[in-house]
Amino acid sequence: MKKLPVIIMVLIMVFTMASCGGNSENAEPQGDASSKDLYAVVNGHEVRLGDSFDEIREGLGEEAKPAEEVEPCDGDTDWLKTIHFYNGISIHHNKDGIVENIDINTYDVGEGDALFMGSVKLGDSVDSIKEIFGEPRQEDEWSMDYMIGDVYLLVMKAEEGSDTIGEINFHPDGVM
Repeated sequence: MKKLPVIIMVLIMVFTMASCGGNSENAEPQGDASSKDLYAVVNGHEVRLGDSFDEIREGLGEEAKPAEEVEPCDGDTDWLKTIHFYNGISIHHNKDGIVENIDINTYDVGEGDALFMGSVKLGDSVDSIKEIFGEPRQEDEWSMDYMIGDVYLLVMKAEEGSDTIGEINFHPDGVM
């Protein structure tokens, strides 16, 4: 019973820090990796933020469904993106063809063999991410997030409260 007040204080501190951690502005980078180290592997081919999609397209294999162009609601064509879908991953590039967002998931096009950082796949334990980057800056029942250099990394859990990875998304901070 003597530990109960300490536990309550720790919980209050954790919830206070978590509620302030949703904004990536001025976030300190985490983990040993830099933003240049983040990548996905699709059909044995590495895909990194900043790659020219035209240069890597051939190595990715056949798309699982047709690409989609996405425009913002305000009609700002500078923001125009194209999303390409492969089994288990979607790759977003800007109007200049530069990869800006990589999303490993199963809901866009079904399961695939895409890997994050060459070894982490959907269904693995969230601990596999923590082994690479350390503790997240924020974690709750559904997700955990990191700032790695200038890249925002979001790991969604497969189910509320689970420790299984359901989705991995990464993109430069401020770019969606």
